[in-house]
Amino acid sequence: PERIHASSERPHLLYHQVPEHFAIHGPLPVQLTESVLLRFYDQSIAVCQGMPDQELMQTKSMAITPVYSLEPDGPFAVPTGRIFVRFKEGMKAESQNQALASTGYTITDIPLYAPQTAWVRHQSKDIATALTNLSGLEKLSDVVNVEPQMLTKPARRSGPSA
Repeated sequence: PERIHASSERPHLLYHQVPEHFAIHGPLPVQLTESVLLRFYDQSIAVCQGMPDQELMQTKSMAITPVYSLEPDGPFAVPTGRIFVRFKEGMKAESQNQALASTGYTITDIPLYAPQTAWVRHQSKDIATALTNLSGLEKLSDVVNVEPQMLTKPARRSGPSA
């Protein structure tokens, strides 16, 4: 998608696609080494400048996603395909397996400190599908908030240094 809600509770906050940039999830092809602007080593994700070619798009050993930003010239944000879901207070996320499955998502983790929340992933394991179908999660009656996980690095500030 060209735009993604950062949070269903704050629909005015939107991630916008950054033109001429893409992210590689998985092993980085040697021919892209020069175009890398940013790496998330713990996630094996690289942000590259330019546009991926058709041959690269067909490679099965990695996923390619758009790169986003919350604001013009803001830090890059890369979707992981994981979605954080918060249910109504007092509701246990594990009781929502069937409702989540009806929208194509499954629970991957429930934080011990917040049993009314869960990390979910789309059953297809496809990042684009997970992002495209967020509205299905938002429409579930017991869901309070939906947030896609976006990896970011702090923005570099321009101007005089201290």
